[in-house]
Amino acid sequence: MKTAFAYHRYSTEMQRDSYTLEAQRSITKELAKKYECRIIQIYEDEAISGATIEKRPSMLQLLEDLPKLKPNYLISTDQDRLARGNDFWVIKNILSKTKTSIITEKEGVIDQTDITKDALSDMMAVFAKLERKMIGRRVRRAIELKVTKKGEHYGGKPIGYYKKDGKLFVNEIEAKHVGKIFELMASGIGVTPIGKYLEKIGILTPKGKRYSVKTLTRMITNPIYIGKVRIDGSVYPGIHKPIIDKELFRQANLVLEKKRMVNRTKPSKYVLTGYLKCAKCGSNLWGSLGYGSQIIKGKVKKYYKGYVCKNMYTGKCNTKITGKIEDLIFSKILEKIKSLKLGLEDGLSEFIESKMKNKNKVNIQDEIKEIDLKMSRLLDTYLEGVIDLPLYAKKNKELKYHKEHLLKEAQNYENDLFFKDIYDCIRNFNIYNILGDLDFEAKRDLLNLFIKKIEITPAVSPGNRHYDRRVKIDWKI
Repeated sequence: MKTAFAYHRYSTEMQRDSYTLEAQRSITKELAKKYECRIIQIYEDEAISGATIEKRPSMLQLLEDLPKLKPNYLISTDQDRLARGNDFWVIKNILSKTKTSIITEKEGVIDQTDITKDALSDMMAVFAKLERKMIGRRVRRAIELKVTKKGEHYGGKPIGYYKKDGKLFVNEIEAKHVGKIFELMASGIGVTPIGKYLEKIGILTPKGKRYSVKTLTRMITNPIYIGKVRIDGSVYPGIHKPIIDKELFRQANLVLEKKRMVNRTKPSKYVLTGYLKCAKCGSNLWGSLGYGSQIIKGKVKKYYKGYVCKNMYTGKCNTKITGKIEDLIFSKILEKIKSLKLGLEDGLSEFIESKMKNKNKVNIQDEIKEIDLKMSRLLDTYLEGVIDLPLYAKKNKELKYHKEHLLKEAQNYENDLFFKDIYDCIRNFNIYNILGDLDFEAKRDLLNLFIKKIEITPAVSPGNRHYDRRVKIDWKI
């Protein structure tokens, strides 16, 4: 007797009631009897959308088991249960390699060797994809109409409100907490100290948790609290009652913008970003505006802008240092330049020549283009069925690894070019006088030439200004 896999899926609460897994099991069982085959494996994805197979663990497991068990059929209640659009063609491509046909209640056996049925199934996949997109657009238009024309709030219940019949009404107790948060922010206190302060006086979120930085930031930037609604970045008048006035909202957001931490992946205005490491916990130090703000006896105490350990905001570490550390680091670099006597020793010029030897950026870029072309050809080979999925994945991984290596080599070439530029600059000019005139990017490049990392030790006591004793530089040269 021929063998088969059975696949069942539902994605919404509505489907759970009207097209249950139990109902689907009954249909696939009858289909197996009708076409005289035995179901050897059953795969089910519960409460998962059919939009993509990547988020369906059972479907992924089914595709993995296909080459091993090689069933004659894959049975499902209808084609839409399996996949839509491009994903359906991916599944068909894999099924063709194990010569597995699809059985559905409406289409019967979809044999890929039958040109007519195969073309019909492809057309149905296209229409299913179009239907999904049209439904999505209709839902989106309905939401936009509610927000932009009717001023209704769409989404979950914001803190400070409760929902009744789809409309927002002020929760008086929570609204007092919301007002308190905006007042504290407008007075100059940061979101982290606000969270700690609220917890200390017994004010928690409706779920009984401490107000996190993320929650407070979302609240402070949410125009819902001044009677407005927002969608796709645009703000519209709402029909609900505001909790705070516009001026308080404006003041709180001005303070938040000033205190917002710099991007952790981009240096922004903090030149040492990415180089500072905490000697206590090993984490990075981030640039921060007005770091260390505290509430002391009802007043706000601020420190100079500088750098703080990322674990400081979770209470696990207390390492921080002011922005004056930047002057210290660049003075150390100047000392290093003097000690190496750059531009005065013949050995250095030989060193630079050796770094530049046999390197050509044009050649590296050509190699990268060649790899991109190979990756494109490899994909075509797989889609045409010349190679199987495991071999494609293996070869693609090798090409990606080679490309990453070349990209790093190209970056190193850029660094070496800059090293040569700095060498020429030092040899021909007095760098000690022009360091103060270097722009941000030039200073970052200078750091990249000389420094691997900088370890910062926590201050022994408050107000400790012996920065040089707290700093340990790991030099590249």
